[in-house]
Amino acid sequence: MSAGGHASAFEPPADANKAEPDATVEPDVDPCSDGCGVSCASAFPVMIPACRIPPGCEERPLRLENTFIDNLGFTTLDYDQPAAVNLISQRIRNYAIDAACSVGVGDVIRIMNGNPVQPVGQVLREVLDPDGDGAKSPLSVHVPVVYDKNCDLSFNEDHTVVGFAVFRIEDVALPSDPEPETYLDGTMLCGEAERPCGGGDFGLHAVGCE
Repeated sequence: MSAGGHASAFEPPADANKAEPDATVEPDVDPCSDGCGVSCASAFPVMIPACRIPPGCEERPLRLENTFIDNLGFTTLDYDQPAAVNLISQRIRNYAIDAACSVGVGDVIRIMNGNPVQPVGQVLREVLDPDGDGAKSPLSVHVPVVYDKNCDLSFNEDHTVVGFAVFRIEDVALPSDPEPETYLDGTMLCGEAERPCGGGDFGLHAVGCE
């Protein structure tokens, strides 16, 4: 299995716009798209665009904020459900990484930017710190990766899942904190999962893929 970049096996959405791409990855390259990533997963309702994942497998910090600029966002993992705060919050509360696949490569999902990070962040904090004593326990989850050639996603619209990544959620900052900010911090990780092969390889390899 190759860890280097490969020519994209995925086509960009028809509505891809002309904004300046992220400098970390060539805009017309889908990193590690050799089909050795998992093709489905029990996914967490945070999505990452392929352009934020450099070729090869390396840990990388990411921050989801109330902005379009970071290209990170939330999703209900379902084309038939709008990316609404109550539905995203429900997905977070019901998430189990070892459950059956909830979304697969080729599925179209609805996404939104970080606008609801405050109400959704409160739910995330309850997950990371169930006792409310400030001792947050990081949570590693599988998240869907979507492809946008120009690394400028059209939020509140639909995008196609091309693979999955491992994202360790480490901190949630809320306006009620001593230093009032609003964001979700985490780290992209390398990993393996006993799932079918066929997705783009974004650091989450399918066990048994060659």
